[in-house]
Amino acid sequence: MAELVKDHPERSRYEIEADGELGGFVQYRRAGRELTLVHTETDPRFRGHGLGGHLIAAVLDEARQQGV
Repeated sequence: MAELVKDHPERSRYEIEADGELGGFVQYRRAGRELTLVHTETDPRFRGHGLGGHLIAAVLDEARQQGV
């Protein structure tokens, strides 16, 4: 399954695509150098494939790279 994680700051959320479809998202709040992850949701069709874990890992990796 091909996965792609992208930030959508206009919606305050990161989204993960699985095989070209929205598979899940994590909503966040930014305040200065602080990032708060508020809510994570995955589409029921993709549950059980580790998509939520991959999404959170990608978000945390990007936060570390940004020094957040």
